[in-house]
Amino acid sequence: MSNLWDRVDAEDDDDAAYEDETNSYLNDPEKGWGLLAQLLPGKKGNRKVRYAARRLDWMLDEQLIDTLHELKLEDPAGYVRQVERLSDRLMDYGKLRLLRGKALVGLGGQFSAGKSSFINSVIGQESKIQLPEDQIATTAIPTYVVSGEQDEIHAFGNGAEVSLDVDAMKALTHEFYDKYKIALGRFVDYIAIQNASFPKEWADKIAFLDTPGYNKSEAATKQELTDKDIAERQLRNADALIWLVHIKNGTIVTSDLEFLRSIDPAIPKLIVFTHADEQPQAALPAIVEGGKAALDDAGIPCFAVTAYDSRTGCEQLGKDNVRQFLSQVSADRTSDARQELRTLMKDLEQRFQEAKKEIMEDRRVFGHAIGHSRNVRAIGSLTKLYRSCTLRLERLSEDRSSFYYMKRNMETAIRALYGEEAMP
Repeated sequence: MSNLWDRVDAEDDDDAAYEDETNSYLNDPEKGWGLLAQLLPGKKGNRKVRYAARRLDWMLDEQLIDTLHELKLEDPAGYVRQVERLSDRLMDYGKLRLLRGKALVGLGGQFSAGKSSFINSVIGQESKIQLPEDQIATTAIPTYVVSGEQDEIHAFGNGAEVSLDVDAMKALTHEFYDKYKIALGRFVDYIAIQNASFPKEWADKIAFLDTPGYNKSEAATKQELTDKDIAERQLRNADALIWLVHIKNGTIVTSDLEFLRSIDPAIPKLIVFTHADEQPQAALPAIVEGGKAALDDAGIPCFAVTAYDSRTGCEQLGKDNVRQFLSQVSADRTSDARQELRTLMKDLEQRFQEAKKEIMEDRRVFGHAIGHSRNVRAIGSLTKLYRSCTLRLERLSEDRSSFYYMKRNMETAIRALYGEEAMP
């Protein structure tokens, strides 16, 4: 069965400029401006949603951390990272609906690393909807691929959800800007492809995220830097990461290693050398081992390093790392973002209670010591400690009040976003 997008020879990817003379949105101004009108912000029905999303984002990114000064957190940086991820995941109700109960596997790598081809091969060549492989590093819009009852494509942005046909999706590239001088990426946060042919073993367990490629160099263009920022922000929130490297590189280059270091070490990582068919079988073991050595030297842990041929969907060297990695990720998949937020808030409530008990116990001990001490200097020191505990209790009480006030506001914002009960 043919794909919705015609493929071009992979060796042309680096040099040829993408042109689609058949795309009506790029060649018919009336249709192009019509697509833009669909995606523009400002629909009255979405203003409340956008306001709630911005307010929730502010509360999680800034206000919540400000209420935790008096808590003794074992890993403050870990809390900050968790809150940042929750904020990003809760910002869009459409994305939450797509990803609920699924592990998000992000695909990263440089331009022409073969991310789209890899996802297509994992889903299966019989799939009716596949990612376009003939667009050369032009799209700057993250794309989610999930299981669905029927094949659908949707664009999400500014609180709106717009159904797309194939040509419309293909037009959401930098080429639209070249044609109309308007970057649709400003209005579209992400694209979602729901695929009825998604492998059954992972249909309810995994979602894939195809991110823009990047090339870090001294001559990096403004657009490349923008794509890099988009990719890094998206991959930071993934549950697992598959990093793709074109085998022509021969190893994992420095810019890739720097990018991987920017991703949370706790996120499981699989490194895949793509286009393995372009190298002799005898050369593959040395390339894979070289990749492992580069990761070890950079202090980057990973599940495995392997070589893969997306054209045939076959992993090389007799390995099955890709399937094992996806099986492990699907088994360890996290709960949805709202459940994670509920768990976090309950944990913080418990910590407030424990902190209050601890300070009150310290104050009781100091008060008892003051009443039984006959040493004037000791009484003076104990009194200072007693007053310090009292001040800490007052600050803790203020923080706790702010925390509960913020929690109620979060509930209101989440109800506005999802139209249902927020948190118990």
